[in-house]
Amino acid sequence: MDIEVEIANQDFTDPIGEAYNLVLKEKNGERFVPVVIGRNEATCILMELNQIAIPRPMPYDLIMSLLQQFNAEVTGVRVHHLKKGIFYVHILITNAEGNWALESRISDAVVIALKAGVPICFAEEVFEAACYTKSGKFKGKRVKKPSELWDDLRRDDEGEVDSFKLDDGGSVPFDLTQATTQQLKQLLHQAEENENFELAAEVDEELKRREDGE
Repeated sequence: MDIEVEIANQDFTDPIGEAYNLVLKEKNGERFVPVVIGRNEATCILMELNQIAIPRPMPYDLIMSLLQQFNAEVTGVRVHHLKKGIFYVHILITNAEGNWALESRISDAVVIALKAGVPICFAEEVFEAACYTKSGKFKGKRVKKPSELWDDLRRDDEGEVDSFKLDDGGSVPFDLTQATTQQLKQLLHQAEENENFELAAEVDEELKRREDGE
């Protein structure tokens, strides 16, 4: 059974560098899932929540227009998988020819859901694996603060390791001050690609510190 959620925070007043926490709360419940998103996505979500329109179409408006031209409509958004701290999401689309599930980042899918006025749902097992309660506990487990969410990058399938893992097989020390500038640039790119915006903000801060020092 899927669990429908709603956006619990109507503003983003507590940024973490260039990242923001989007809180998706269980509808008619107390549990919630915090999601770290980028500034541009946070701005688009706020515009939709506050019904702010601009003269020229944004990329999300273009997507909605294309769907309309092909007589297709968005019927829902479903978070179907969670792996190493990354949510995998389907935007559900239908028209006279059939139904489709398009893979999307969660932040983009939330904007599309708001524009289309459709529900945002989590697969039950995904929600229960990622959710928090007001007390900060769920099923007796210690729940990490939103500011610690990117720590999953520090682990591999066998448990704790002593460095961030890069997609090319390399690694970056946990202590970012000990990493080379090239390593930091690789980690920054990977963090942004994986929507780990809080980690990206920390890496970016270290890179700027080095630039200022030079």
